Formats: sequence, structure tokens, C-alpha cells
Amino acid sequence: MGKDQVYKSPLDPASLLVRRARLMCKNGDFAKAREFVRQALDINPESGDAYMAALMAECQCSHAEQLGALVTYEPLSQRGNYQKAMRFGDGGLRIRLEGYNARVRENWDEEQRQKPRPVLP
Repeated sequence: MGKDQVYKSPLDPASLLVRRARLMCKNGDFAKAREFVRQALDINPESGDAYMAALMAECQCSHAEQLGALVTYEPLSQRGNYQKAMRFGDGGLRIRLEGYNARVRENWDEEQRQKPRPVLP
């Protein structure tokens, strides 16, 4: 373990709060999820997992994978929680987030291609 790495015990209070936030997302209680995320970030403001849970609550996704199914003109990369999750997350989290962001862009492009174009006289 490098000098800048922090050991995270499975019983770490911030990690437990993030787990509770994810459970609240699964249950569709996004306001409660945001509350647990805030508490986790009060303990560890550099938790990539907490910012990921915050992004899930912000986008009202019950599972992280649903982030990649969003159809929106705004890429996930424009959202503050995404940017912080990328900044503080480990390599695996960053790779997953980049994949979700790419899929959101593809979803939007596909949505635009399928829209009927006006016929000009």
C-alpha cells in the first residue's frame, strides 16, 4: 500500500453509509440516498464511491448500470458528481464511469437519428 493510499475496512463508517445510500437508491428513495451520501462525504470527502452513489441519486438510478441507459443531451461528464467520482475513484470505478458516459452519448445520438426530420417544400 502506497503512502497516499488509505486502507478501507469493510466496516469503515463512510463505506457503510455509501452502502446504505445505494440501498436507498435501489428502493427508489433518492432523497434519503443523498442524505446518506452527505454523511459519508462528511467522514471522507474523497470517496469516489460516495460520489458515484450521489450521481445515481441525482439521476434517479436504482442501479449504477442504469446510468448507461440514460438518454440525455448532457453527457454524464458534465455533472459535478461524475467529475468528483472520476477524480477520487479507483481505476475500476473510472473505467465503469467512462463506459456509462460513452453509452449516454450513444443513446442521445441514436435518439436524434430516430427523430423524424421536417420535410422542406
